[in-house]
Amino acid sequence: MESPYRVYSALSILNKSRAWIEINTAAIRKNYRAICDFLDKNGSNAHVAGVIKAEGYGHGAAAMAEALLAEGCRFFCSVGIDEAAVIRGVCDKMGIDAEILLLSYTPVSSMSELLRYRITQSVFSLDYARELSSEAQRLNGKLPVHIKINTGMNRLGFAVNNGETMDGAVSDICETASLEGLSVKGAFTHFARADERGEEGEARTRLQAARFYETVERLAARGVSFERLHLCGSSATVFYPEFHSDICRVGIILYGLGDFQGVDINVESAIKLKCRVAQVNTLIAGEELGYGGTYRAERDERIATVGIGYADGFLRAYSGGRVIIHSASGEYIGEGTVVGKICMDQCFISVGDLDVKRGDIVTLMGEGTQIADLARKLGTVDHEIITVLSARLPRFVY
Repeated sequence: MESPYRVYSALSILNKSRAWIEINTAAIRKNYRAICDFLDKNGSNAHVAGVIKAEGYGHGAAAMAEALLAEGCRFFCSVGIDEAAVIRGVCDKMGIDAEILLLSYTPVSSMSELLRYRITQSVFSLDYARELSSEAQRLNGKLPVHIKINTGMNRLGFAVNNGETMDGAVSDICETASLEGLSVKGAFTHFARADERGEEGEARTRLQAARFYETVERLAARGVSFERLHLCGSSATVFYPEFHSDICRVGIILYGLGDFQGVDINVESAIKLKCRVAQVNTLIAGEELGYGGTYRAERDERIATVGIGYADGFLRAYSGGRVIIHSASGEYIGEGTVVGKICMDQCFISVGDLDVKRGDIVTLMGEGTQIADLARKLGTVDHEIITVLSARLPRFVY
């Protein structure tokens, strides 16, 4: 097998001359405190679990782990064992122990790494549990696990969609709890529509919660109990305090993003995407701009070409987006609009009468509602906007 590698991993970070991402860990720490305060105000005893997946939603897994550990976070959720290993490395470096739960599938062949890095694995079927148990015993280990209960997301988990499936799930979970190579610590589910502020979304969320708690009660009657129960992601944490239970798994809100209007919780974005102006031209009235000539000047118009494109994760669909422009020394200049087709490495900003020069700095994401505006434009969520930002962009952590 050829040696694995990561795209752009060999590129050195020399400076911020073209395009880059800035990460403000002070905002992450502030957001964590705000979430903890919100739980306290709602009479919740739940612990906050920091969700660090997809390289910490594009913010950097190690930097996020360090910031959250410093604020007292002692429970993390991730997806890949490689990212979990990074989090464990930060924990060990800081001399702090924390539980790290993998929310998705990990190959049984990775058992030695699960044990070495003291990772808790989610278990979602009896056959998977048996395989994990057998391999853990072969290595003379015992793997801590959380039981994933599928209450209606229908992605992973022991299915409890009706009475018949619940009976089968309870039996399978009981057998899972008896396996020698596993130590069952917790149980959890995930809501599919907790972010919807309507009757249908609320009804579905409450149905899922009812299924979860009924399953847990049936398991208790058969002698299977759990140290930790958790149901809530970011949206459910905010909108359904009654389901906080023992842990709230917070992801997007921790990074200061997502739509949580009308709720008394103050968070701020921790990420900014920036680039520099390469050239400012005057597009003559009637002239076309860029590939396909999709943008035509109705009058003479000043256009700034900037050094970022879809290979950086600034997608073609972002044309029309609003940007903020500052001088190279930091003075505010004004706002511009992305126009024309975005290229692989460059795109165009209509700057009107603004005094924009080569070297000025353009903020494309992270100021005000920029990220939310792009998400609405694409009919998606903030999560997607920030996690598709390319590995080619250097991240600078402050």
